[in-house]
Amino acid sequence: MATAFHHLTPEILFSRRAQKRQMARAAKAFSAISLGAAFAFTASEAAAQTARASTDNPFTTIDGTPLGFTEDGDLRVMLASGEEMIIPRGEYGLVGDQIMVSDLIEGVEVAQNGYIPPTSGAYPTYSSPGFFGGLGYGGILIPVGLVAAGIIAYIVITRSNNTAPELSETAYSTSFDEDDTGTVLTVSATDAEKDTITFTLSGDDAEFFSISTAGAITFKDEPNFDSPGDADRDNDYQLIVTATDDHGKASSSPITVTVDSEADADTTASGDMNSDLSANNDDIASSGAITASFDAAAGNDSITLGHSMDASLTGDMGSGADLLNLTVDITNAVTFDLGTGNDEIVLGVDQSAVLTIDLGTGGDIVDFEVAQVTSVHVVQAFSSDDTLDLTAFNLTNGLDTTLHADSAAAQAALATDSVAFYDTGTDIRVLVDVNKNGGWNAGADMEFTIEDVQTLSSTQIDF
Repeated sequence: MATAFHHLTPEILFSRRAQKRQMARAAKAFSAISLGAAFAFTASEAAAQTARASTDNPFTTIDGTPLGFTEDGDLRVMLASGEEMIIPRGEYGLVGDQIMVSDLIEGVEVAQNGYIPPTSGAYPTYSSPGFFGGLGYGGILIPVGLVAAGIIAYIVITRSNNTAPELSETAYSTSFDEDDTGTVLTVSATDAEKDTITFTLSGDDAEFFSISTAGAITFKDEPNFDSPGDADRDNDYQLIVTATDDHGKASSSPITVTVDSEADADTTASGDMNSDLSANNDDIASSGAITASFDAAAGNDSITLGHSMDASLTGDMGSGADLLNLTVDITNAVTFDLGTGNDEIVLGVDQSAVLTIDLGTGGDIVDFEVAQVTSVHVVQAFSSDDTLDLTAFNLTNGLDTTLHADSAAAQAALATDSVAFYDTGTDIRVLVDVNKNGGWNAGADMEFTIEDVQTLSSTQIDF
């Protein structure tokens, strides 16, 4: 079908008689063409005039789709008939999802009187929802005096070609040095309709990042290679960036941020190590016995204890993604509080005294690098986000998820499973066949207590 081009002349939706009566009262009228819906707003005293105007001057709504804009900024609309309609720049404006078309009425250009936002460049501009917001349409500013004095009738073209913003990359990948600050990555997106774009982050490791309105992504806290906080603890942080326009259309791209190790030397400490701890990232290695409780406070900290601790002390890892590495027998009963964040405690030596390990909040890991066969340690605040890492033992069987009534029943279950547990009241006692001999060997296999839980799932154990 041949395409015919013509300029739009909006139809006046009120009678000449009604117009003259309103002109006597300094009425100014406004009309526009709609692709789909028509409305009339009047002062109460003009309601009857409007009803008659609609009867006297009936109209048929236009069925069509906006196609875009010419180089001059004119709006192109394809009618259902196949004809293309051109609305000159300056005679339309975009209000929310509506294209408003203006007209000269009695010498008053409504586009210049606050009815329609002016165009800018080759694209329409947007206004904030306002006067017509209650009807589900974008806002439009109408002088109260004109509303009170006359009839305001209009038809609305509903934009049907809104598309989602397009991010500059289908996937982003970058590296970032540990202990560094500043921008990790800046993402960008374009929108065909020139909508305002909002960026958000989601995904497994999004909690460690912030994003600005301009798309600049930063770590909330300086990353520490020695104490990674990402879900996999491999220093590859996985997240998703989403760009959303004013109308809810969105697109997303995955992001991988790899934290690189930088040469740094551990600070050595003994006795009271609090003076060596700060609110930033700390890398501490003990150089002698620890004689006072310590608090690592904020930051992503890495603490290696290679010396004993006095009895009844507490080591508080504070907030952040922290690593506590025990490379020697502590020799005394102490408490380690992992605080908040995704933390890990590594038991690299069989501990002769009972350790109380409070996991706090976050996704924490208790890493059993060596079987704990001398003492029955206590794990507190164990949740569905926490993990028992038993990979060092290369277990070949699985987890018996039955809550057994006593130790004898749980020990019997080890004939076919590598891990079983039984009820001690409010807690469970976990048995691990670290020798992989299909049974329980006291003094050779491992057991520990998890407080205040009655269940254990395979997702909480890494074999």
